[in-house]
Amino acid sequence: MIYASGAEKFAIFLGWFFAGISGAILPVFFFFIGPAFDAFGTQTAEEARAETRKISIIMGCLGALVMITGFF
Repeated sequence: MIYASGAEKFAIFLGWFFAGISGAILPVFFFFIGPAFDAFGTQTAEEARAETRKISIIMGCLGALVMITGFF
């Protein structure tokens, strides 16, 4: 007896795949939050601003990726 068609199995696989990506993004997010805090203590204000801007863009992209993978 076959309980799921090929299309249903593919949809289940896609859901599993995107859930895995979405779950893996949180540790990556924590990897970038440390340097964001470190940028304020040891550099000049201009260097800290540049470093924070770069990390903010990366974290924004990660947030957009979570939004996309969460949708699927």
